[in-house]
Amino acid sequence: MTFANDLDRFVPKSAASFSLERNQQMRDVVFLLMPHLSMIAFSSAIEPLRVVNQLTGQMLYRWHLLSQDGQNPVCSNGVELVVAGGPRAIDRTALLLVCAGITPKSLASKQTLSWIRGHRRRGGMVGGICTGAFVLAEAGLLENRRFTVHWENRTGFLENFPDLTPTTHIFEADDGIITSGGGNGSMDMMLSLIAADHGEALARAAANMCIHGTIRNEAVDQVFYREEGASIPDAPKLAAIIQILDQNLENAIDVPFLAAKVGLSRRQVERLFRTSLGVSPAVFYERRRLERARSLLIDTPISISEIAAACGFRNAQHLSQRFDRHFGTTPHRLRRASLGK
Repeated sequence: MTFANDLDRFVPKSAASFSLERNQQMRDVVFLLMPHLSMIAFSSAIEPLRVVNQLTGQMLYRWHLLSQDGQNPVCSNGVELVVAGGPRAIDRTALLLVCAGITPKSLASKQTLSWIRGHRRRGGMVGGICTGAFVLAEAGLLENRRFTVHWENRTGFLENFPDLTPTTHIFEADDGIITSGGGNGSMDMMLSLIAADHGEALARAAANMCIHGTIRNEAVDQVFYREEGASIPDAPKLAAIIQILDQNLENAIDVPFLAAKVGLSRRQVERLFRTSLGVSPAVFYERRRLERARSLLIDTPISISEIAAACGFRNAQHLSQRFDRHFGTTPHRLRRASLGK
């Protein structure tokens, strides 16, 4: 049954309109908001639902905000969101989306994981936004499924779940499980859902209202290999060197080895880095190692000594010294902060 206050809440007035046959099937979308969730990923997912209701004058979607403890969560940008409470019974036709962010590891309680598994077991759709795939993986729902996670947290995900490999795409949809890498990729994922539910024309109209331009499909890659210097003449060789470095963060690689790999002299490689990136290969390489260490500190429970070894530092003390110099904090302080302590 639809109540008047539901229409007021979920179907705002609009000057723009889109003609759609009446009596369309309504879908409930339940957002489980985890601590420190990404606000841009969440808003990019919920706004297209509001827009299609507004355009059609129909309640095609209702959205419900929950948190695992029933308390209002705070986003990674410090904004507090108001929720209706904690997990509760939801219809099997609802879409349950886990919205996470910068501290994805060890977020979900056993009760929350059981609730998510139960919805999926009853045939319900589930999904993860930004780093929500961490929770879906903990719930055991991603085996033999295509899924994705934000590129920044991909390293940490692979350490936590070595048997699962996320794609590098902006979103994925696989047999009732949908995931987005976050950011405005969440909007593409939801527009794809709207197209499946009510047609591509409505999805395009919603994209126009959001000034989103072209709706991207799930085959579009996130940019997690950052090919710095892409506008310079030797960009392909620079990109190749960066990829070699990223694949060998545990082991020391010297400039002559890199030069031989891409057909340049040592001096040419040094010049290429300094003219395009403003630093030497050695400085760039250490930054990449420190970035990986930071990701592992935030996303995994691996000890700092193990992280030091995995990122090519002599020991934990060496990592701490270089880390503090680069980030202005120590690995111990960063880990405590990421755990909210």
